[in-house]
Amino acid sequence: MDLEATIVCHAFTEGGRGADLEEAVRVSSDDRVHRRHDEVMQTQPVLVYDGDCAFCTTSATFLKRHLRLRCAITPWQCTDLASLGTTRQRAEYELLWITPTGAVHGGAQAVAKLLLHAGKGWACLGGMLTLPPLRWIAHGVYRLAANNRDRMPGSTPTCALPAERRPVSRPPE
Repeated sequence: MDLEATIVCHAFTEGGRGADLEEAVRVSSDDRVHRRHDEVMQTQPVLVYDGDCAFCTTSATFLKRHLRLRCAITPWQCTDLASLGTTRQRAEYELLWITPTGAVHGGAQAVAKLLLHAGKGWACLGGMLTLPPLRWIAHGVYRLAANNRDRMPGSTPTCALPAERRPVSRPPE
């Protein structure tokens, strides 16, 4: 991973600003920033989202702040997807919840699993989303939102572009 990609990924995963970005530049040569995330990813669930999409990033930030999840939250552009047992194509298509045992849940079921993991009243909602017919309805609502994320609050026209045409720099594969 090059220095520019390290800074971009640090900004995604840590909300890097100012001194944080300077620290990312200093530690990029020995890759401590990414090694720390890899260690977390092995012992906790991982929520993988599209870091190029403003709606997805805003949603991930909301989840991080308000649900107090005990998991790694990372954009797919900054993640070794193969080591998590998934592909770039799947990560571009839907939100992913990956358990420490390697089970990969996508889309509405990823949302259900993260709500179950959040506990309290969120777990009740997450449990309901795993049962038919709510599971089917949740899938339809998720696909509708995902297919129209460029029209959602907090989004940008970039969200409508295919991943390979988006202007944001991402790590080489």
